[in-house]
Amino acid sequence: MGSQGEASPSPLPLTLSPIETILPSQNTDSTPIPLSLIDHCLAYVVDTVYFYPNPVESSSHHRHELVPKLRQALSEILVPYHFLAGRLAQNPSNGMLELDCGRQGALFASASCELAMADLGDVTFPNPAFRALVLQPPLQNAVAAKMTDAPLLMMQVKEYTYIRR
Repeated sequence: MGSQGEASPSPLPLTLSPIETILPSQNTDSTPIPLSLIDHCLAYVVDTVYFYPNPVESSSHHRHELVPKLRQALSEILVPYHFLAGRLAQNPSNGMLELDCGRQGALFASASCELAMADLGDVTFPNPAFRALVLQPPLQNAVAAKMTDAPLLMMQVKEYTYIRR
């Protein structure tokens, strides 16, 4: 895809599964959580991409278990971190933003890529093609989309072809 440190503008050949909504595995507290004044001043979206190589000893069978295990783990971690399954909302009494902990769910999708991780080049350098690695929420109405419509947590898991060198 490019030599080390070189940003490649070519799109990544990703195949994305349907986006799922993952709910906490148990009932959770639905009490809204007010945001701090700092949260109000610094409200912005942070896209983060992590790369992990497949263990050399992992078999194809174990790699196919990865997505169901991550889906279940996400459902379980949303119990103690239940607010991540919520949405931003405006408090009707004071107009301030708060976390609506109403169990709307986190978004989850898996993807596959026909490239080896080595083909991505140096993943520590920004690359516009990596934008495809960030799950984008489906928008009901793109014109009216607001921060309060978006899930607080979206997770996309990708499996790359593993080439032993």
